[in-house]
Amino acid sequence: MIELNWQAILTQAIALILLIWLLKKFLFQPVLTMLDSRSSDIQGLYDRAEEHQRAMETARADYERRLRDIEEEARGHIQAAVKEAQQLREQIVNDSRQQGEGLILRAQEEIEREKRKALVELRTEVAELAVGAASKILGRQIDAQSQQDLLQEFIQDVGQA
Repeated sequence: MIELNWQAILTQAIALILLIWLLKKFLFQPVLTMLDSRSSDIQGLYDRAEEHQRAMETARADYERRLRDIEEEARGHIQAAVKEAQQLREQIVNDSRQQGEGLILRAQEEIEREKRKALVELRTEVAELAVGAASKILGRQIDAQSQQDLLQEFIQDVGQA
């Protein structure tokens, strides 16, 4: 049968426990401490990376908001400029229309004056012809004052008609 040497087993068990304790204290403990330290460093880096990512997203959102504000402001300026240009165009058209109407009115007035002047001249010539014809018919000469009186009377009669 197998004989067990209890002293050797006990010595080997104590040596094994002592070896495990020494390994734990001098090998595993520093390695675990180093691994914990490295794990906390990695977690810190990960946390900082997330913080930087949130800061970048916040900055990007802020830049996008600013860009939208600038675009809206630019659109507002463009719309204001277009509106101002349309008002200016309407004003220019209205001014041109008024000036054109003024020119037409002045031309019509000038035409009316020329028409009246031509009518007066025509009446005067007709009156002179009528007086000349009347004097030939009457066979006598009418003096200048009588001719002028007849002319005025004829012009008044023609003007009233």
